[in-house]
Amino acid sequence: MKKLIITLLIFVFNVTVHAQEFEFFSDLNFGVPTALTLRDFHDELKAQIEFENVKTIDNFYYNYGFTVGMRFNGNASVFFSNRVSGAKSSIADYSGFVRISNELNGYTFGLRYEVVRKNFNKGNLFLGVKTLVTSSSLLLKTESNISNEIQEDTINFKSIDYGAGVGINYEYPLKFVTLRAYMDLDFYYGGKLKFKVDNLEDAYLLNNRGKKVTSGWTGINSGLGILIPIAP
Repeated sequence: MKKLIITLLIFVFNVTVHAQEFEFFSDLNFGVPTALTLRDFHDELKAQIEFENVKTIDNFYYNYGFTVGMRFNGNASVFFSNRVSGAKSSIADYSGFVRISNELNGYTFGLRYEVVRKNFNKGNLFLGVKTLVTSSSLLLKTESNISNEIQEDTINFKSIDYGAGVGINYEYPLKFVTLRAYMDLDFYYGGKLKFKVDNLEDAYLLNNRGKKVTSGWTGINSGLGILIPIAP
């Protein structure tokens, strides 16, 4: 995976140096993860609440965010993305409440190369590949107020995720901008969550089976956005 990232980085750098066309793009993103490690971990936390009828509002069912980047010569792109996902379960009655929540943030630097696969009367369909490096942070928070006894705990975790993806991108040009819509399938490697404490180098987040929990960004991602040409 790291060799693929380095290879694409060198390739995109060479394209950038000799670039004659520049385009800025910005997208709104929505994704559906297929990795279930964090979802299973939240279910384990929920099972530890010693009350019945605990409700789960969300459990890493989707993620959303934005992307900004530059494309060179209509093929090679560099971009930055921010995505958010999370889970929340709670129960409340006359005696108080218990709430657990997990918030996952991912900050991604990526490289993409795409080629036109089909031309239409108005628009083009691209096929692309990409490499990804994502810095992830997980905030685990528990809150409770039982018989006026308030407790709150917060723990932070971090990980570095390496990934690659394939996808399609349809672009529809207008007078001054180009509308774009894409769908990708991303695969990630690594992403084991560690405590955000400098002196705990090997302190990982573990599930009930003693396995390391990963951030789990693997999945299907889509987006809508615009592409704006920039004069060289």
